[in-house]
Amino acid sequence: MTTRVEGTLNPNGDLVFRAGVYASGHFARQLPLQGRLNPQVAAAVILGASTTAIDAWLDSISVVSGDAIYAHLHGTMRGWALAGARQIVVRPRAAGWVAMDTIGARPEPSLVDFAQDVYDTLTIQLPPGWTPEFWPQAQTAVESAGEFTEARVFEDGQLRALRHLHWDNPGRDPADRRIAAKLRAAYRNAAAAEWVFRRGEVREQ
Repeated sequence: MTTRVEGTLNPNGDLVFRAGVYASGHFARQLPLQGRLNPQVAAAVILGASTTAIDAWLDSISVVSGDAIYAHLHGTMRGWALAGARQIVVRPRAAGWVAMDTIGARPEPSLVDFAQDVYDTLTIQLPPGWTPEFWPQAQTAVESAGEFTEARVFEDGQLRALRHLHWDNPGRDPADRRIAAKLRAAYRNAAAAEWVFRRGEVREQ
């Protein structure tokens, strides 16, 4: 599952975005896209977002093979950040990051049930004059059967975040389940992190 989102964060905290999603294997089969779906509903389904938190439209969808799809969509994530006069607080889990949380949004079956690679890339342009005041340390978890890594960079008013979760040891062994739980926890901790942006000079943390 690969999700790429690029957008602009408005001063009111809404994220206007375009996205590309490639899903194959289990991830493609998990998407309930059979039958006739409203394009707006289909966009929310593909991103794993609630239709009450997002206005999105499916621009195109291609069936690459029997169990692989590629979709382009665009829209607005309302309230993606809590915006004030001097501060923007992004609370991804509470305010729309679920669109990039491909594991958390679709929790069944669990991480231990199938080998997988998940890539989430988010690139956002902040309003002019806004800089990061605080964000937590990027998450990393490396285990014998998989890993989760996160990288972030902020340059010229643009924030870019990349997450990768790799798991190659499906099974029911208790040790596998413990490792999977650690990787899932790292992924969800990254999704729940709070980022703070402030108008003006950046402050060292």
